[in-house]
Amino acid sequence: MCKAKDKDKLAVAFLKKEIVTTKISEPLRMFPFRNRTSTLSQSTIARSLLQGIFLVPPRLLMMTTAIATGAIVSKVCTLGVSEKDLLTKPLTGWRATLRKSTFRRASRLFLMSLGFNKIHTEGHIASRDTAPIIVCNHQAPWEAIALSTLTEMSFISSDANFKMPILGNVFFAAQHIRVDRTDENSRSSVEKEIRRRARNSAWNHVAIFPEGTCGNGTCLMTFRLGAFTPSLAIQPVVVRYTFDQRHGIDPAWAGYEVGLVRLAARLMCQLSNHITLTFLEVIQPTEAQQVQPLLFSDAVRARMAKALNVPLTPHSVDDTMLQVEAIRLKFRPEDVVLGMDQIRTSHRFSVDDVKEALQQFKSMDVDKNRILNYGEFLRAMCMPDSLIMKEVWSVFTQGQDLNGLACPMLRVKDYIYSAIRVAKEMSSARLILASFRMIDLDGDDFISFDEWLKAMQTGSPDVERQQALRVFRRVDVENNGVIDVFDFGRALREKPTWMCFFLVLLSKQDTDDGRLAASKLNSVLHMCQWRPPNSNQSDA
Repeated sequence: MCKAKDKDKLAVAFLKKEIVTTKISEPLRMFPFRNRTSTLSQSTIARSLLQGIFLVPPRLLMMTTAIATGAIVSKVCTLGVSEKDLLTKPLTGWRATLRKSTFRRASRLFLMSLGFNKIHTEGHIASRDTAPIIVCNHQAPWEAIALSTLTEMSFISSDANFKMPILGNVFFAAQHIRVDRTDENSRSSVEKEIRRRARNSAWNHVAIFPEGTCGNGTCLMTFRLGAFTPSLAIQPVVVRYTFDQRHGIDPAWAGYEVGLVRLAARLMCQLSNHITLTFLEVIQPTEAQQVQPLLFSDAVRARMAKALNVPLTPHSVDDTMLQVEAIRLKFRPEDVVLGMDQIRTSHRFSVDDVKEALQQFKSMDVDKNRILNYGEFLRAMCMPDSLIMKEVWSVFTQGQDLNGLACPMLRVKDYIYSAIRVAKEMSSARLILASFRMIDLDGDDFISFDEWLKAMQTGSPDVERQQALRVFRRVDVENNGVIDVFDFGRALREKPTWMCFFLVLLSKQDTDDGRLAASKLNSVLHMCQWRPPNSNQSDA
């Protein structure tokens, strides 16, 4: 067995691979993932139903005609052409001519079936040679169809769209760029394909929605960099939908409250829906922006936000992925909208980390009401009530007094934010090793069950032996009756609640490490308020 000093060095090296100490910023104030007319008034419903009696039958016929025409022409255009060639080589000759003349008319007919009787445009679309890439804010599929009525474009489209019956052929014939959002390698291959097509004049414009997901138009979300890595001229386009928020219909496909079919049905029942496409001036990347695509992305995003007169927000497509996970775990989608791009960039916290925090919360939430109370918190940690446990709980509830008029509660988002705060501010290798040494009373570099029990009883004198054994077995992954520093560090990283518990114990010691732990706890408790400012809106 190596010496304790060497083992400390090895443990520090091991722990530092995954532990990064950073500061956490203010929670998000915007919420773009909600249709602004998701709940309709009785008068709006009655008016829509009355209008729908007359409008829906002819518009359904128009939509069916547009889809059937597109599907038939797509089949003809792709006859004898392999899927690989459709994705890598532009159609030419009669195939390209037939597609161009038909798709633009079919797209216009489809929009008319949804009540978009006129497409309002401002400015002019630049030629393909001037700006091979077009970027646009994203609220619904309708803007992609509207752009297709003006000129032929290649969009980034989900792999699932190519697999749809009937319509799958349309996506192949249109030669959109295929992306598999579940495959991490797909992102890099898509960036290469964007660069290849943008630099080859035989292809049409490459049109990209850099937000990667649909929002409600109240803000501009984080941009993906795929459109900006080729370092070519870009023409920004901003789309606006005009509607009466009291009696109209929001055309945005944002969030999960209003599905796409339901949204289309609502639009078909309106006399007229309004869309405006504004083509901004072409933006050429500077030398610095060519080297750093993020600078180019930020410049284009700022220009578009100014044109739309909306703020910027760090929400991203990863927030949409987390909403899907939340639905699977029986949470509400808005419970997990965190601004993942900001968290990943600033705090190195991944989507998988948030999913793990969701799983932790789900296992603690016995009542399944998406709110964690102090009793559930104690049961999840297998600990009885004590002053130390109250202090641990106060860290997760932002220092609220448990003995106050109302017992503080933890919502899903609160727990996730608190877990990030604890993990990133308190999980230094030094503190974890100091906590390990505090429990390892005989200094043999292993924690026995008796040592573990004594540490738990220090935190909660009334803890039962069986409760302590249950937790000990979870940490002793090798099931050999002892816990080494690696198992201990891994357990604390996976369970922020236990990390907080042991650091609270450590902070009671009059040592340098104890004072460091106390300083970290104080820092965490006096950081920015973690309860999201839009919590009332999200819970409405």
